Amino acid sequence: MAAQPCKECRRRPKAAGRHRCVTCQLRHEPIGEQVEAAQRRLAMIPEEMRVKRSKTIMAQAPAGTSWCAGCQSFRDVVDFGKGATQCRACSSAKSHAAMIEKTYGLTPSEYEALLAAQGGRCAICRARPKSKRLAVDHDHKSGAVRGLLCPGSQASGCNFALGLFHDDPEILWRAYVYMTTPPASVL
Repeated sequence: MAAQPCKECRRRPKAAGRHRCVTCQLRHEPIGEQVEAAQRRLAMIPEEMRVKRSKTIMAQAPAGTSWCAGCQSFRDVVDFGKGATQCRACSSAKSHAAMIEKTYGLTPSEYEALLAAQGGRCAICRARPKSKRLAVDHDHKSGAVRGLLCPGSQASGCNFALGLFHDDPEILWRAYVYMTTPPASVL
């Protein structure tokens, strides 16, 4: 019996127990997962065999795909921005690396080492990022990097929460004491 087609692209067979093929499923994963998959694809290509996007390579592209110069593979056209030569995952990884190096002085390998040291989780709540990468937390006075935290905005995220406490350990300690022994508990 032939495998059912993917509900999204209708070209490839869907993965076991899923409605989508592996490629389409990856598109719905957090950006960090997509970047890891792109890095795995690139690692399979020896350095001397890597090629740039060219008319020759594009002529070999299967229908509905385009060549990504970043991960050295054919990706679905929907995985590219308008006029882009790299898929969204490769483009995102490149811009993220440039931003953290410019802003915090962390190289991509240092960021990855810090992420690995934290087990791929937020240093405070130990949660894995759901849709974004972990934010680089730093001391606003010295500029020293402290770790990686949940990015969050508005009323969520460990990095945002530290900002609400003005990065002051004394205020954080008072918050801890308040949470463990609230004043109303003595009444």
